[in-house]
Amino acid sequence: MTANSVADKEYAYDTGATTTAVVGFTDVFTNSQTSNCAVTGCTLKQTGCSNALVAPFDSLLSITGSTPWTLKISQTQATGYPSTAVCYSCTNGV
Repeated sequence: MTANSVADKEYAYDTGATTTAVVGFTDVFTNSQTSNCAVTGCTLKQTGCSNALVAPFDSLLSITGSTPWTLKISQTQATGYPSTAVCYSCTNGV
């Protein structure tokens, strides 16, 4: 797998939205070996990819439990959230 460049994005407060899809696996990575090395799961971690996300981001950011492993954000806080970087970590089960 090769990491793709992902641009910063901003999302406005939306009283009607609980979560908004931001990116999927293919936006974040290029996998030229999908048949030999299929992705079996993705998680979000703190920068550095060693530790799990902590509050408030563990409840504001999520990844769907199956392909395309879509990263979602919560837009339900009118005052917004602090800027943060996270690790989008995926595995092939090996």
